[in-house]
Amino acid sequence: MIAGNSATNDPEIYSQGGTVTADSYNLIGYGGDARSSGFTPGATDIVPSGALATILTTTLADNGGPSTGPGAATWTHALVAGSPALDAAGDSGLATDQRGVTRPQGAADDIGAFELEPAPEMNVQGNGGSIVNGDSTPDSADHTAFGNVTVESSLQRTFTISNSGNADLTDVLVTIDGSACAAGATSCIPAGDFTLVSAPDATIAAGDSSSFTIAFAPTAAGLGEAGVSIASNDGNENPYTFTVNGNGVAPTTIT
Repeated sequence: MIAGNSATNDPEIYSQGGTVTADSYNLIGYGGDARSSGFTPGATDIVPSGALATILTTTLADNGGPSTGPGAATWTHALVAGSPALDAAGDSGLATDQRGVTRPQGAADDIGAFELEPAPEMNVQGNGGSIVNGDSTPDSADHTAFGNVTVESSLQRTFTISNSGNADLTDVLVTIDGSACAAGATSCIPAGDFTLVSAPDATIAAGDSSSFTIAFAPTAAGLGEAGVSIASNDGNENPYTFTVNGNGVAPTTIT
């Protein structure tokens, strides 16, 4: 893989009579440009149409391996989900990648020094905006703050779980614990007034999404707050949590 280099002229490959082997499962350049001269990609070579960030992470990092720490030989640029390098090297003849991860992890070897291991990746959105895992400050912009709701009425908000990884997100389970009200609240309605109306799919395929709906139905005036927890097989966000709140408002009495 040769992509994202920074030489002044034709930064990926600049050949002036040297030998560069084409048609060998190379990935060269990005943005539809091989960024090369003196070299013509072959039939099995790839010139990606997307930006560099759609191929790999642009920062060299410790992504695992036998050696760790700054400057270690196993520092790599990780491939990203959906990268054109995935399963695109055929049988490279290499049993492992640079980090010692077994090849292949998919239908064929990945191009480059990094073999992407299948893993799900959860993201939760409300009103089209991402909700950060662990968010404890409800906001009306992402629908985690339900606002004023008249007592004995109900307001529903729908949230979406997306799987941007390259493996199924499984064992998805949403719970609402109703454990606390906001610090300093002068009145606090029962947190059980937040309920799960509809649940997401238990399994969300890579690249897919599923929604769930929470209702806030205050039974008394005051502030209500509850914690939402989403369990799954996401390796680094299990559970995925955020806080919701709403304000119960006494109905207007006409005399």
